[in-house]
Amino acid sequence: MGKQTPSKIYKLYKQKKINQIRLIEDLLIICEHSESKSTRLECLEIIDLEGGRAENLFKSLEEIALSDTDKDVRIKATECIIKNFPEKGLFLVKYLIEQSISIEFVIRLCKVIGETAFTLKKGLSNDYFNYLKQVILRIFELEDTSSFELLWGSWFSNTPHNFWQFISNLENPIGFLEILESNLDNEEIFSWIYNSIFTQFNTTHWIFFFNNPKFSGHLFNIIKYLEEENPPQRFFQLSEFFMNIGKVLTNGQQDRILEILRKNNLFDLTILLVFNWFEHFEKDKLRDLIKDPNYNFNVKLSEVIRSDRFGFLTHLNFTYYIIRFLYRIYEEFDKSYLNQLFDHFNLEFRDIFLSKLFEIVNSSENVQLSIRMKLDKNYRILAYRLLKYLLEYYDLKKNLYNQL
Repeated sequence: MGKQTPSKIYKLYKQKKINQIRLIEDLLIICEHSESKSTRLECLEIIDLEGGRAENLFKSLEEIALSDTDKDVRIKATECIIKNFPEKGLFLVKYLIEQSISIEFVIRLCKVIGETAFTLKKGLSNDYFNYLKQVILRIFELEDTSSFELLWGSWFSNTPHNFWQFISNLENPIGFLEILESNLDNEEIFSWIYNSIFTQFNTTHWIFFFNNPKFSGHLFNIIKYLEEENPPQRFFQLSEFFMNIGKVLTNGQQDRILEILRKNNLFDLTILLVFNWFEHFEKDKLRDLIKDPNYNFNVKLSEVIRSDRFGFLTHLNFTYYIIRFLYRIYEEFDKSYLNQLFDHFNLEFRDIFLSKLFEIVNSSENVQLSIRMKLDKNYRILAYRLLKYLLEYYDLKKNLYNQL
């Protein structure tokens, strides 16, 4: 008859020359004695298709899942158990997740859970999901981008409604920002993180995240990258999300943000400017920010505007929001604040800033402007008023003044 192989045995079964019991018995014997990984996997693939739920099969699969020398074989055996013996498999899966030394093995096992547990009864699927959620939280907490990429699959988008609510328990936002930043070229992952992760956090969460000194720097790197895309649609998507949060800030939340701004993290200030949160601050709170020497606001704002690191005069959408912010101060609080701010600029940068304003004021339809600039019909008027006021005090470019 020649050497028995999984495919030959399966062919006999399909021809009804052997029954299911004989099929499984022969496959398990081959799987137990074969030194070939591919042969053992082939046996398990057939068992997965035709296995049934006999007690001796569970014990054999459990032994393979616990002791086989190859991770792929162990993973496949565990997958067979989850599909065919979900109740008995719970303890095994818990044990493997908690006791396995290999992080890679745990992540791959969790991916199997993600790909299979949704087909189980609700109670059982929830039990499996609890193991899965713990591992996902750990990936985010440890900022483990490599484990996330191993876990990633189409199942992320096929999860039940409200599955990702557990993410709101996350205390460290850097993990999902690291994952987002390392996968910015993957629009599928970006879309999933935006729709399934960002939306799980409320305003209180986001303000709490600002307390993490790394948070605003990571977020800024992401939005700066997205702003440079052509067209920057993902930048608009992300910025609109945070702008909407800024529109509904309570008095208490505004106070909390002011406390955060006492720190010397310029990325915090940059993010708040780009997301236009100051547009919705109460007047008295914004006045305190500008006037209170404890904030050292003039120095911080001048550094943010002139530093190439933040790109406020080179990124069109960033320029838009710094102009709008300065105009609100000019119009509603103190025109002389612009003088105080300019005093922190050297002569060369004053010239650069005025030239930028002039470029905006005199821009035609052929001059590159951001979509936001074009949609805001008053934007050039705002820039014009700021420019005209500043040129009355700073005799840097008389030729500009003469053209106004």
